[in-house]
Amino acid sequence: MDAALRREVRNLLRMGESALERKDYDQASFLFRKAFTQDPDNVAAIINLGYTYVKMGRFSHARKCFTTALDIDPENPVARKNLTLLMRPGVKTDQYRPKYRSRPEEEIYIRYMQWGNLLMDQKNYYAAIQYFESASSIHPDFIEPFIKIGLSYEELGEYSLACRAFEEALGIYAADPVAKEHLERCQSFEGQPKRETASPSDKTPSEPVRTAPLLT
Repeated sequence: MDAALRREVRNLLRMGESALERKDYDQASFLFRKAFTQDPDNVAAIINLGYTYVKMGRFSHARKCFTTALDIDPENPVARKNLTLLMRPGVKTDQYRPKYRSRPEEEIYIRYMQWGNLLMDQKNYYAAIQYFESASSIHPDFIEPFIKIGLSYEELGEYSLACRAFEEALGIYAADPVAKEHLERCQSFEGQPKRETASPSDKTPSEPVRTAPLLT
């Protein structure tokens, strides 16, 4: 990880801790999720996210976070203690009941997002959407894949599908400014003809088209 990304992750953690102190749990969970997405080896990010989920009453999500933390650092005392407390008989469960995810699945999520971003940069939006949708199936409570899906559909002029993706994002974090701004924009464009997009044949010979490898 380069120095700039390390600084960004540290800033996200500090802002998340500040939001946690203010009891702004939606904002805190958003910031800790983003920090962990950018640095999937950061134990503090996933433990803080788990603690935030406990405060929100999302106990199944919290268990998943502490389990992931122990996948990264099996001897971590904070993650082990919190997971033990949550596994006691009589502890409430929430309505989401997500399955626990192994460390390889977390790495696959990161790779899906990386390839999706690469394909977006190449303006290969339909292929990018496939990767972001795969990422969202691993972490349906993470906002980033849905925002990327919405942005891709917006670039394609598929405004109804873009609106649906941004609405999914706002269902996870209702105050997200990017999702709100683009949802309003796409709603104003709904019903208009699709935007023309460049086909691969429009690229110049000096601009090679790279393709992302399929994950097995």
